[in-house]
Amino acid sequence: GGAAVIVEQLASNINKYFETFVITTSTESKKIVSSKTKWGVLIKIPRGSNQKWRFLKTLVLNNEAKELIKVFKKIDPDIVHFHNIHEHFSYVLLKKIRQLKPKVKIFLTCHDGMAISYGKLSKIDKKAGMDKPSKITFIENIKSAEFSWVPFRSSFIKKYLAYANKIIVVSSALEKQLKCNEIKNTIVIHNGVSNIASEIQLPLDVKKILDTKDQWIAFSG
Repeated sequence: GGAAVIVEQLASNINKYFETFVITTSTESKKIVSSKTKWGVLIKIPRGSNQKWRFLKTLVLNNEAKELIKVFKKIDPDIVHFHNIHEHFSYVLLKKIRQLKPKVKIFLTCHDGMAISYGKLSKIDKKAGMDKPSKITFIENIKSAEFSWVPFRSSFIKKYLAYANKIIVVSSALEKQLKCNEIKNTIVIHNGVSNIASEIQLPLDVKKILDTKDQWIAFSG
């Protein structure tokens, strides 16, 4: 997905100057697997395939989170950057890592609105669009999550996010939604695009456009 691509690009560049570890979850093995890659050391932590209780699991110290803490103690990093922590790890990790190493720098990038919702953000003013976001109510979250709804989930998430040095958001529109739902301490850093004109073979007419100054390219999807 998009988050995975961004992590790979970040790690690839950071690894040129600092020792870099990329930690993810995987169903490939029942034990932790480590390997060297062009963007640092890749560590895969085993996880189950059952996603039934994941909204609850990511609020407690689940098995994947416990294994990550073991890895954290071993590699002892100075900076920890989380992406999509709502998938298989846990928001509790922000607190646990802060307790283990008070001076560590902790960042979390929100690629979507899962910190305040259970799926795609739909609570938007129809006329004003994303310029006037609205607060998501627990009734709306119940309708979205159905039997997966977890009471006080938003409150717990906000509590754990307070342990981060900064919350990075990939768009101004998403930042407005988060702030409207009481998630502060954010900064917008847009997902970048590499110099694709020099990295891959493109038609000559496309390369002329990319090499021309003051040109705007629209991306959708």
